[in-house]
Amino acid sequence: GSLLTSVEDVARIGEEFPTLEALDLSGIRLGDWTKASSMCARFEKLKVLVLNDSMVKWRDVRALSSLMPEIEELHLNGNNISSFAMDIDDGANVFPKLRKLSVDGNALSDWSEIEELGRQLPWLEKLHASQNALAEIRPSRAFSALKTLLLGDNALSAWSSVDALNAFPKLEDVRLSGNPFASASSSRHEIIARVDKLVALNGSTVSTAERKDSEIRYLRRVLQQLKEVS
Repeated sequence: GSLLTSVEDVARIGEEFPTLEALDLSGIRLGDWTKASSMCARFEKLKVLVLNDSMVKWRDVRALSSLMPEIEELHLNGNNISSFAMDIDDGANVFPKLRKLSVDGNALSDWSEIEELGRQLPWLEKLHASQNALAEIRPSRAFSALKTLLLGDNALSAWSSVDALNAFPKLEDVRLSGNPFASASSSRHEIIARVDKLVALNGSTVSTAERKDSEIRYLRRVLQQLKEVS
C-alpha cells in the first residue's frame, strides 16, 4: 500500500537490503515493469515475493525474474489476471527455483491458461488458483512436479474434471470445495474414490480407513447403476 511508483524504487530496496528474503509489495502501482529486466540491481537472497492487488500482469512478473533468481514463493492474488501467454517466447528460464505460486482471486476461466503456466514453470510444486472462474480441468502432463493444487470456489461442474486429476503424476493435495459438482454431501467420498493418490482433500487428511470406505461406497453405487441399466 505504499506510494512507490517505479521499478527503480523497488530496486533501491534490493540495494539497501542485500540479504532480504521476503518482500511484500501488495497494493503498489508501478509504471513500466519491463524496465526491470535491464537493471543491474538484484535481490540475490529474496525467496518470497508478494504482489497481491497491485494490477500486475504476468508479462510484468516475468520481467522481474532476472532480478530475483532465488524466488521460491510468489503471490499474485487479486490482480485480474486472465492469461499467462507471452507476447514473445524468449526461451528464458523464468524463476527456476519457484516452487509455490498463488493466483487466487483473478480472472482465469480457461484451463489452457493453467496449462500454459505449467509449460513455463514445469518444476512448480504448489499452485493456488481458488476464486477464479475455471469451468473444467483437463488431463495435462505440463505439471510433472505438482503436488498441491487448490481450486476451491471456481465453476467446476463435471466429474470429468475430478477424473482428470489422475493425469498429474505427483498430485497428492487438492482443494475443490465451493465448486458446483462438490455441493452434495457425498462428494468427498466420490472424489477420494476417483483420485487414487490423494492424501489430503479440502484441508483434511485422507486416512487409509476413509479411502477404503470411500472406494467401497463408490463401487457399490456404480454396481447398483449397472444393475438398473441392465
